[in-house]
Amino acid sequence: MDLDALFRVVRETSFTAMLDVGCGTGFMVRETRKRHPACRVEGIDRFDFDGEGCSVADVCSVDFSWQRRYDLLTMVHAVNHLVDPKRAIENLNARLEPGGHLLIANPNPAFVKIIRTLNAHGYLETRGGDDTVIAYLGAAEIDRIVNRYGLHRVLHREYGEAIRCTVHGVDLVIRERELLLYRKRG
Repeated sequence: MDLDALFRVVRETSFTAMLDVGCGTGFMVRETRKRHPACRVEGIDRFDFDGEGCSVADVCSVDFSWQRRYDLLTMVHAVNHLVDPKRAIENLNARLEPGGHLLIANPNPAFVKIIRTLNAHGYLETRGGDDTVIAYLGAAEIDRIVNRYGLHRVLHREYGEAIRCTVHGVDLVIRERELLLYRKRG
């Protein structure tokens, strides 16, 4: 993953308190703490990966009762693993300060589809995608979910490795990941 692209956007949000949702082993939490030692940085995941600074909580639960508030929420390769993305965003929105940001780093669904197609036809020896993914959501689908909670997109950037191809005479460059940054009104 292109960490420079990700942390450049994190730095530009000028946050003081961050929650990494779907933190896994806590990589994002550890790296952000190193880069922003004056900020409160925490992580949650529905599974206990024993990550430093990470707690067990399921953002998709109707019983989600996380009390702290944040001016930056991050979801790095996590949104596609959510059982109920709408409920998760609703729950997280309640924890996001007015004017705060939600940063989603996500596999580009078009890139994943191309990799899977090439693999299925024997052109690649590697697998594309992840068996724990519930659905690969693209930017438009994520927009529809988050917009209903007063969040609007302020940045959409593709980054990472690229596939170059020509479709119907049009040259395309499709990057493997997307960064989506949303701001909460207020």
